[in-house]
Amino acid sequence: GAYQGNSPKCVMMGDSITERWFRGRPEFFRNNGFICAGIGGQTTSQMLDRFEGNVIANSPQVVSILGGINDIAQNQGYISVDDICRNITTMAEMARAKNIRVILCSVLPSDKIYWNDSIDPAPLVKQLNEKIKAYAEANSIPYIDYWTRFATETGGLPDNLTEDGVHVTAACYEQMEQMFLNCLNQVK
Repeated sequence: GAYQGNSPKCVMMGDSITERWFRGRPEFFRNNGFICAGIGGQTTSQMLDRFEGNVIANSPQVVSILGGINDIAQNQGYISVDDICRNITTMAEMARAKNIRVILCSVLPSDKIYWNDSIDPAPLVKQLNEKIKAYAEANSIPYIDYWTRFATETGGLPDNLTEDGVHVTAACYEQMEQMFLNCLNQVK
């Protein structure tokens, strides 16, 4: 498993984006002392339910939170952008209460949800990211803006960086890793 060491540097909390990151590039996690707490298909409500056990219980120095696309895809039914953001900020508050530093990540761009094509995710992703960013700025929490880095004119991922319009390629993860480490170095 990905769990090792007494006090990991960072737990990366997320969904399939984080889970596939670990599966495809495990050395990024191992070399940096990161724990992967990504579970495919999960909404922010499900992430919040396991936050205590997966994050707080591991006493990391830092937690990064990257989630929301499965909420927008309505994997557990409809949820408002405000409520998605509230789940993310609740996780951030739980961590801060235990003196765990927080990194908030934008949801990656997406202009199509291949498993639910009735949804136009692009405007919802943009709205959610604006809310996460505003919260991060108001609370002096570092925010990694993957969206601005990768979004095309339609609010999707570039064809060469995605497999299916939602999940990203190894080349995209490499760029994300640089952004992540740059941010983490500023958090210290």
